[in-house]
Amino acid sequence: MHLTDRTDYGLRVLLFLAQRPSPRPRPARVLAEAFSVSESHLAKVIQALAACGYVRTVPGRGGGVVLAADPQELTLGAVVRALEPMTIAPCFGGDTTCPYVGRCGLAGVLDDAQQAFLHVLDGKTLHQAVQATGPQAG
Repeated sequence: MHLTDRTDYGLRVLLFLAQRPSPRPRPARVLAEAFSVSESHLAKVIQALAACGYVRTVPGRGGGVVLAADPQELTLGAVVRALEPMTIAPCFGGDTTCPYVGRCGLAGVLDDAQQAFLHVLDGKTLHQAVQATGPQAG
């Protein structure tokens, strides 16, 4: 399975904020520079994370983004489900042009694989990912 850039950067933002706990908001510009991505693209990702309640945005001078979720409670599976379009195959997205729709043995196998993938992510929290990555400066 290949995660979209949106999900990849969403996970990176959360990891960045959890690795560098601070009561001060982190400007989107700082995060964009850290990931070598445009600030406007990252702003859309941050908006999606805020809509899920994973981060909180602070407007104005000195504003930015802060982690709103508890890293020990937030599972990577929840983040991926919230950000990733979960259509591993076109038929999962409602494509009915395949001649095997309704009688395909592949759909069940792919669904099982997707569920196994998510099950692994459900067993890991943001805190565990931070611990595996190690502390960061800044």
